[in-house]
Amino acid sequence: MNNLTKRQKDILSVIEQDSNLSLSQIAKELGLSSVGNIHAHVKKLVDLGYIKKEGRKMFLTNKNQKNFFHIPFYGYAQAGNDGLFGGEDPLDYIPMPSQLLRAKEEDLFFMKVKGDSMEPTLKEEELVLFEMFYGNPVADIRKDDVILCKINDELKIKRYVITSEYGLLKSDNKAKYDPIRFDENDDVKILGKMKKLLF
Repeated sequence: MNNLTKRQKDILSVIEQDSNLSLSQIAKELGLSSVGNIHAHVKKLVDLGYIKKEGRKMFLTNKNQKNFFHIPFYGYAQAGNDGLFGGEDPLDYIPMPSQLLRAKEEDLFFMKVKGDSMEPTLKEEELVLFEMFYGNPVADIRKDDVILCKINDELKIKRYVITSEYGLLKSDNKAKYDPIRFDENDDVKILGKMKKLLF
């Protein structure tokens, strides 16, 4: 909440106490005569994901809870033959209890599976949590880790295997999909490793 102004934090406090208040009533609670400023602040809080509006009611979202991470969701990554791009900007933010995760909030992101090549491990439309990868693939990726990678401008969710001569991106649905072989001539970048939740 460090990105909020004092006025916006005051508005959140008023809504937390009573979600039925109108904009004019919120202004009165804060000792203000102008509703216009309140309207602008409320719109900003909705855009930032701190408030959800249902009709005339306004509710605080999980984003106000300090024990939650708000993890960006970027869209689809392919678990099949054809690559699909995730968006550059998050499509949404998904709250997750921070105590379940051993990672920095800014290093986590969600992608959604498109395709069936990772079944039965990952099913189509399933949300997958990744941790950004900054390391050395040879040293820091273990055999058969599930990774999100970009290969020749396509996003893929695969298992990663490296040998002395070439690399393999393997599917779990081996009966239907052959491994993708790559070498130094291919543009391959590992973007993230699948994160296990600590339930």
